[in-house]
Amino acid sequence: MATNSGALLSLTRVLDRLGSIDDERLKVVCPKLLPTVLPHLNTTDPKVRAQALAVLSHLSKRVRPNLEIPLPPWPMLRFATDPSASAFTRNFGAAFLELAAGRLPSSAERGQLAAAALGTLVTVIE
Repeated sequence: MATNSGALLSLTRVLDRLGSIDDERLKVVCPKLLPTVLPHLNTTDPKVRAQALAVLSHLSKRVRPNLEIPLPPWPMLRFATDPSASAFTRNFGAAFLELAAGRLPSSAERGQLAAAALGTLVTVIE
């Protein structure tokens, strides 16, 4: 139970701090934060899951209109295609993956990500 209360407290602090940082700081924080928040959607504790969802919703609202905020495509691919993750986690991973792919600087990098995604999906289907 201490782990869940610790996770809840941590996510609450993150959400509080996100409201006060500007987009320049968010450029640094977001790529590190997303991979640490998404796994909390897999928890069975509804309070932790709700707080993780609040953090992700806040990030989504801030990131979508600002194309200069980078997102980590490879961790998002891992979350989007992880068969052991909840459907909720995979859906959020896929949503942020779509945003991340559109922000990659070159078509070569987008191609690498697409090839990896396709390879991962084929493996999951088999």
